[in-house]
Amino acid sequence: MSSSRSASISSSSGDSTSSQTAQDETIANDLVVTKYKMASEITQRILREVIDRCLSGASIREICIFGDKRLDEETSRVFKKDKEVKKGIAFPTCLSVNNYVCHFSPLISDPDMILKDNDVVKIDLGCHIDGYVAVVAHTIVVGATREKKVTGRRADCILAAYYAAEAALRLIKPAENNIAVTQMIDRIANVYHCKPIEGMISYQMSRGIIDGEKKIYL
Repeated sequence: MSSSRSASISSSSGDSTSSQTAQDETIANDLVVTKYKMASEITQRILREVIDRCLSGASIREICIFGDKRLDEETSRVFKKDKEVKKGIAFPTCLSVNNYVCHFSPLISDPDMILKDNDVVKIDLGCHIDGYVAVVAHTIVVGATREKKVTGRRADCILAAYYAAEAALRLIKPAENNIAVTQMIDRIANVYHCKPIEGMISYQMSRGIIDGEKKIYL
């Protein structure tokens, strides 16, 4: 009896500690919010710097190296006194051009690619502060300006992706399911005579985990 009761108390205590730790790692904790905010401000700032370098004649490899270097530099400037706080790159700088769907970040040993006017460039990168990740992405067309607007199939594709993302954000809520999200993405893509890329996945993120258990498949 004594042994059984002791084990039961130990288990209950462990569950309580685990539950409290999980709660401490959510946005209910002000310090967690601060770390997320710091990470997001860094990624947004560096995204703008990377966009400014996406010009005709620019090297994709050099831009990716620049983005990663800036992520390291900026994250190293926060929480300097707390040696226990890990920080740095959570997702490397990627420039995926035209038919490259995503996550293209060439190695030094890989052939380089040079940007040219009218290239559609999908940029993504991310950093973390103490495991709390902020990932950002943006699509541009090289050489496009307010005066030289994007037209044709490039514009169709970008608008389809934009409105599909906006709709998905509004559908990701309690009591909704991922089927509703994928169906809405399909419907919006069809309006622009586009097709979503099959097999693309959106993941739930948490501390130290960029590809969590909850997923939305296209």
